Amino acid sequence: MKKTALFRRIAAVLVLTILHLAVAAPARAALVGTERVTGHVPEPDPQTARTMRRAVLAAELTRLGMSPAEAHARVSVLTDAEVDSPGSPGRIPAGGGVVGVAVFVFAVLVMTDVLGYTRIFPFTSSLRR
Repeated sequence: MKKTALFRRIAAVLVLTILHLAVAAPARAALVGTERVTGHVPEPDPQTARTMRRAVLAAELTRLGMSPAEAHARVSVLTDAEVDSPGSPGRIPAGGGVVGVAVFVFAVLVMTDVLGYTRIFPFTSSLRR
C-alpha cells in the first residue's frame, strides 16, 4: 500500500514537470540556412581566403600565448599549401580517435557487469543478487 502511494506521488511530480516544460518552452519553427548549420560560408577567391586563414592562424597563435609580432612572422613564412592544410590549430577530428572509443566500450561493459546483465570482468560485483 505504501509503495502505491509513493509511486503515485512520483508519477504526479513527473507529470507536473513534463507539463511545466511543455508550457515553459514552446517549440519554435524557423527556416535555417545551410551556412548556419554547417558553419560553411562560401569563400570568395582563393587568395582572399588564404589571407583570411593567415589572419585566423595568427590570432589563434596569439591566443595560445605567442606574441602578436612573432605569430605574424611565423604565419608569413608558411606556404599556401601549409595554410590550406587541415592540420591547422584547433582542428581536431571528432571522436578523439581509437583510445576514446576503447575507453567508452570498456565503460559500457563495466556498467553492464555491475548492473548484472553480463559477466565479463571478474573484478566487478553485480547489483543483481
